Amino acid sequence: MSMLVSVIRAVEGRLARRVIVAEVLVDHYDRAVFRSSDPDLGEVVVKAQTAIVDLAVEVEGMRAAESAGVPVPAVLAHFDTTEFAVLMIPWTAGNPLGPENPDADWHRAGAVLRRLHDHPPPAGLPTLFGGGDESTPVLYRPGPVGALPDPIRHRLAELTARAMAAPQAPGRLLHGDLSPDHLLFHDGRVAAVIDFGLARTGDPVWDLVRLTMWHRGRLSTVLDGYRATRAFRHHVRRLYEPFTVAHHLAACDWLIDHDIDPTPTVRELTRIATEYPPRPTI
Repeated sequence: MSMLVSVIRAVEGRLARRVIVAEVLVDHYDRAVFRSSDPDLGEVVVKAQTAIVDLAVEVEGMRAAESAGVPVPAVLAHFDTTEFAVLMIPWTAGNPLGPENPDADWHRAGAVLRRLHDHPPPAGLPTLFGGGDESTPVLYRPGPVGALPDPIRHRLAELTARAMAAPQAPGRLLHGDLSPDHLLFHDGRVAAVIDFGLARTGDPVWDLVRLTMWHRGRLSTVLDGYRATRAFRHHVRRLYEPFTVAHHLAACDWLIDHDIDPTPTVRELTRIATEYPPRPTI
């Protein structure tokens, strides 16, 4: 069931004027995102979700990133209703980082990520894996992941357990879901880092994996921009596959819950389980 109409009414009550929706970006039972043109605020993005705490985490993550000198949209409004939370930010011009971007852009992405990780995290931000193992249950539920052969599922469970148990770097400020889509480029620079809803404290390898796991050939360039030492590159190599599996399993869980085909991710999980351990690439 759509929550879009309820969100529009809540925003209209907050602004005391009519809201004109220019483009609906997401409309699910638990989340809605749309773009609007406001006479006073200009082009804005309105994001609402029933997970009220998660949106509060996003605002905390954005404010911490801004303090770190990372370009993020300003928080124009943030308020809760009894059913959902709402965040309003300016529309940011830019194109997501992608495979067509030159190495220089991936290098810049690494530099921005280092700036984020070097900033002290705010008190109270959730910790990575603080809720325990939330990714492996999808391995044992009916569906495309649960239907994988037992040896594949057992290897994936083993890799996830390794990610959970691995000695990690001291808690750093993490974006938590830094896919290339969440880095917007404009005129050869990082215009904005967006979508901090999974901001956490934890090992910085988590963000580096999320950024490059579908673009493994860019990892070395990102680490150059990150100014990674030899010891840190070894740390990345040790955690890369376990963290990749944990990311992919969490993604499968989300995709299935939102009726989106997880086949490409399931294929990638199968490849990782079959080929592990990989040859070093960094």
